Amino acid sequence: MAAPVVLTLQLVAVRPVLNLRSDRVLAGETAPRSHAHLVHIALAVLGVLAPATG
Repeated sequence: MAAPVVLTLQLVAVRPVLNLRSDRVLAGETAPRSHAHLVHIALAVLGVLAPATG
C-alpha cells in the first residue's frame, strides 16, 4: 500500500518542481539549487523498500 502513495507523491509533488527547474535551465536561465532531486531519490528508495517491509 505504501508504494503507490510514494509514487503518487513523486508524480504530484516532486516531478513538477523538477520539470520547472529543468525547463528554466534549458531556456538558458541560471536556476537556483534545488533539493528536489534528493527528495525524489529518497522517495524512490522508500517505494522500493515499502513492499519488502509491508
